[in-house]
Amino acid sequence: MGKKAKKVDAMVSLPMTTRAHSEAGRAVEVKGYLTKIIEINISDIGDGVHTFEVQESKDGQEWISVPPDKLDGPLPVIYPGHHESKTIHVKYKGSKAYIRVVVYIDQAHYGSVYEAKVLLEKKVGAGLGCLMIAGIILLLGSCVAVFGDTDTKKSQDPPKQTVQQNDDQKEEKNKEDEKKKQAEEKERKEEEQKKKETEDKKSENSSDHKKPSSTKPQNNTQSSDSDNKQSSGCRIKGNIGSNGKIYHVPGGKYYARTKAEECFDTEAEARAAGFRPSKR
Repeated sequence: MGKKAKKVDAMVSLPMTTRAHSEAGRAVEVKGYLTKIIEINISDIGDGVHTFEVQESKDGQEWISVPPDKLDGPLPVIYPGHHESKTIHVKYKGSKAYIRVVVYIDQAHYGSVYEAKVLLEKKVGAGLGCLMIAGIILLLGSCVAVFGDTDTKKSQDPPKQTVQQNDDQKEEKNKEDEKKKQAEEKERKEEEQKKKETEDKKSENSSDHKKPSSTKPQNNTQSSDSDNKQSSGCRIKGNIGSNGKIYHVPGGKYYARTKAEECFDTEAEARAAGFRPSKR
């Protein structure tokens, strides 16, 4: 298929300029490239000490210095008096997604002129034949999609009528389930209502029966006090039974035969004392 070619992308980290102060270069994304080479081109050396460093990062935000074992060769240090121009190449063998070149400068007034690039190599051409084959396969697939066997497609696709019937059956089943749930809920509420009415009836019946009087003088006194309250014009009668405190108002079903244990002038007073109204 021919000799494999290499495509080289040159990404600038430190642009060519005169530097007299330390500087961190631009981040270069190196993920996906087979070879990553740092190229430092020194043009004019002035004064000061210029020390280069390569840093790496997984996200382009947090940076750490690249250890020597991840660099294939030493980085240059520029001292005053070195006047020759030169180019240095150092290969990066790390696996982080981003790298950059940083220069630290000491005792410089005029500075020196240089730049730092990252050369990224990615093999191309080797997969050209595979790409051609893949293109042919895609083309054949498109032809099949356009001019393919319609009978086979029809046999694979379910009839629209059958799909519609299935949808109708599902919808009907959902409706039946919903009706069933509503009926069960209604039945449950009716049972709760009946149970509540039965309990209220028992409560009222228990409040209608007077507790048997004792021969003790204390109980006779309580009974006498209750009779006195009724005879003195007790308007709202309060009764304490096994189902709690219940009060009866004039006109109520059990008002006439209820012996008042507490008397109130208004319903508000009865409620404030912890009594609830009779259901009847």
